[in-house]
Amino acid sequence: LVAIAGRSASLQERLEGACVSAPGNHQTEKKIEYCLKEWVDVVAEGDQQLFAKRLAYDGLNLNAIRPLLGDVEFAGRLPSWTENLDSVLQSSAQLEIDGLHDLFPCIADGDPLPFEEILLPFVVAARKRLHASEHCDYLTDKARAALEHFLLTRMSDLGSRVLELEFNAFLACLQFSGIPYSAASRGKDSRKHYLEFVQNMRTGGLCLLLKDYPVLARRLATRLEQWVQLTDEFVARLRADLAQIRSVFFENKDVGKVADLEPGLSDSHRQGRTVIVVTFESGAKLVYKPKDMGLEEDYFQFADWLNARGSPLD
Repeated sequence: LVAIAGRSASLQERLEGACVSAPGNHQTEKKIEYCLKEWVDVVAEGDQQLFAKRLAYDGLNLNAIRPLLGDVEFAGRLPSWTENLDSVLQSSAQLEIDGLHDLFPCIADGDPLPFEEILLPFVVAARKRLHASEHCDYLTDKARAALEHFLLTRMSDLGSRVLELEFNAFLACLQFSGIPYSAASRGKDSRKHYLEFVQNMRTGGLCLLLKDYPVLARRLATRLEQWVQLTDEFVARLRADLAQIRSVFFENKDVGKVADLEPGLSDSHRQGRTVIVVTFESGAKLVYKPKDMGLEEDYFQFADWLNARGSPLD
């Protein structure tokens, strides 16, 4: 976790002094030169003087930034997202491939997500966080499964390309055992080899992969944290406003618990929040928009005010 966190550290974190140089790495100078060249090429099209001028705008110079481009470690406590990652890696080693559909209703029959078996430990870690919440009894099992499927979809969207690359490398290595790549990837035993890859990820491979792709590890763990926060926020708001929701929209009728949810119906914003369609046990439906609707309310009140005074449309 220390290595993953350090290698994922942003330039801003390094500049702010949150990190220190990692000891004992003989490749640091070579890595610094590589990163510096890439940076100069992108920012200044290879022009060293122009790059130095750009750094000067922020009060920086080459001597100040060079040590920050090598391997670093966080100087104090590790970032909070590493706790999620630690929970994921522990869960990964404990999961068995058999019986996953019973343990995870969020897996869609006949419509699997890419590499979902490898990414299910993120769902386990999220469940542990939500079990500590006092609000989740407002959701039925089906509604929980819908939220977990949304999380799993986001994990797959983030990680599937890297996992596909690693899976192809895994298949290519089977040639050393006399299994041609074409047979391993498309033959009758292709599912068998995929499950072998999944098992490899479960027995330490996932940790090694995330160490090789530390920014991916950080993004996955951060997205998990966002999902926990937005889910807890949604259910807490529902609990606080349910009486008013029944009064305003459903004539004070009992609508029951949340029977189903359709998250992800808009572009994500404000740390992963999206529009959610809520279906209650009574069949009543509501659209949840996770933002302040005050501006829209003011607009329609203003429109009503204009209409009441016969204001022209043009």
